Amino acid sequence: MKSYSLALLFFLFLLKGLGQNIPEINHWFFGDHAALDFSSGVPVSVQNSQLNTMEGTSSISDSVGNLLFYTDGITVWNRLHGMMPNGQNLMGHPSTSQSALIVQRPCYPNRYYIFTAPAGGSNKLYYSEVDLALNSGLGAVTAVKNIPLGTTLISEKLAVVWHTDEQRLWLICQEPWLTNRFFAYLISSSGVDSIPVESIAGINENVGVGYLKANPKGDILVSCNFKSSNILSFNRTTGTVSDKFVIPRDSVPINNLIGADLFYGAEFSPNGNLLYLTTLDTNIYQFDLTQLTALDVIESMVIIGSIFPTLETNASALQIGPDGKIYVAKTGTSSLARIENPDAIGISCGFTENAVQLSGGCASGLPSFQMCYRYNFDECPYIPPTPIPEVSLEIPNIITPNSDGLNDVFLIKNMSLGQVSLTIANRWGNTIFFSDAYMNDWNGEAYSDGVYFYHIYDSKNQKTHTGFLEIIR
Repeated sequence: MKSYSLALLFFLFLLKGLGQNIPEINHWFFGDHAALDFSSGVPVSVQNSQLNTMEGTSSISDSVGNLLFYTDGITVWNRLHGMMPNGQNLMGHPSTSQSALIVQRPCYPNRYYIFTAPAGGSNKLYYSEVDLALNSGLGAVTAVKNIPLGTTLISEKLAVVWHTDEQRLWLICQEPWLTNRFFAYLISSSGVDSIPVESIAGINENVGVGYLKANPKGDILVSCNFKSSNILSFNRTTGTVSDKFVIPRDSVPINNLIGADLFYGAEFSPNGNLLYLTTLDTNIYQFDLTQLTALDVIESMVIIGSIFPTLETNASALQIGPDGKIYVAKTGTSSLARIENPDAIGISCGFTENAVQLSGGCASGLPSFQMCYRYNFDECPYIPPTPIPEVSLEIPNIITPNSDGLNDVFLIKNMSLGQVSLTIANRWGNTIFFSDAYMNDWNGEAYSDGVYFYHIYDSKNQKTHTGFLEIIR
């Protein structure tokens, strides 16, 4: 029975890795109030989205497909489509291909990170944290908000894959503007490691815009750039990125109806053998990654479909759905195109130009997702509560109640008001002052100069302090 259970768990994990049976990506929000619900097994257009943006978004559902929250990288909305407390003014941008990427914090079922990317390489990488236990279960952004990672600017690209231990994650991003430097940040139950693994890979060119995607196994990346798409290897153990080959932009025919001159959208087939690309033009291109050489891969290019050519419409973002089909954003329309059987080579993959009608408008972007999830929290290590460091009280031994603004009251530092009880006694042991919730307000002005004694009980740290103080005028 144990071996059967292990085999079943492996099979379910494999399905998730192949872009199928992933309830966590059941709800999509994008474009001009466009939204889809895949809960029934097919995409159903819904009309409750509060989001209106030009490009990248992200959303997250629970392990059975119920919506949790969504974001455009600037504002966060909860499952009831209300703005989350503290969920405004995140560091994404409406014109960023991957403005936001939601990542579940390992071993914390109610905690999620939102990573945000800038427009055109104009800012750094930031992240914020959502705690779904707050706001009566609707969630709120915590004080961990807009935390910068690194000191360098990054491009509009974000991707996340499993570490080989399948307990931690890698968040991958890229430096923009005539560079080929990649950063991989390790995400664990302890949080986000602020020191990334740096790699030099691919070719130096304009990489500010476009998508960064990982294959289902997480060991191959594609980075869409102005003049090429870089196909790269990713080491899931070390976090390093290395060269494989480059697909030049001039290897694909372009209609040039809108002057498109860059690779933009990218997606891998569920089995990882095929790569699909768009160039902000009308065509969708397929490449066979099983070919022996880079030249063979480039020459395997097939136009598997095109959208109706107009000056305002183009094929842009690509995203695999929980049904294993790949959806194509059609900028300036109210529908999505779809690749029906993306594991099939050539036009047999099946392309439907008007596959899904939307209740809102489609822009260039589709949601970016974490495609790997783990809800078996029994396998997580024990995480003790974060200890609250004890701060020692600072207790004066002299006060000078002469109204000069200096040492006028018995001021206990490093305490919250009402945290301690205070008893003051004279040298004969008679109590002259008592408070069970001291407010730092006793000045001794009614008593003559001399030595007095205090007894303090610190309820927060459960400690008792005794000593003497002197009144001097």
